Amino acid sequence: MSRERTSRAVVSALFTSDAAVEQAIFLLELRGLPRDRIEVVVSPEGARRWYGRRARGAGRQVLAGAGAGAVIGLLVGAAIALVVVVLPGRNPPTVVLWAQLLGPNAGSMVGALIGAVVGWFLPERPHPAWGRVVGTDAILVLVEGCSPAEAPLAEEALSSAGGTAVARG
Repeated sequence: MSRERTSRAVVSALFTSDAAVEQAIFLLELRGLPRDRIEVVVSPEGARRWYGRRARGAGRQVLAGAGAGAVIGLLVGAAIALVVVVLPGRNPPTVVLWAQLLGPNAGSMVGALIGAVVGWFLPERPHPAWGRVVGTDAILVLVEGCSPAEAPLAEEALSSAGGTAVARG
């Protein structure tokens, strides 16, 4: 799996027109590259110039935090429920029943809430290639996860749509 990750590349190019960006996305999709691997990144200056109020700000890690918290909460809740059920003692049947029913469920819910709150305060981690657009009013188009066969197709599509400074990283 790590070998596959290292062989994947990011292809990017700078554009000075939103119409050229649309053409680049069309050409990339025409060559079989899925839209969910194509990112359009602009600096704040470029967002005001090219996209007005349509550009969204950097996201937060809310969903990632909620997912991680839910998994951790599930595991902790299940472990506590298992300890309550397995350990011999004088546990009344209602305690065992509630531990089995609510332990993993409550742990997941509490973990998801805590993870979401923590994720709210963590800004989205930018891709290293995003730095190419900082301080400019250009538009950066990135194609992530390109295989060795897809990278030349992405480079050719970005170039033919008018992209400059096409780079593979």
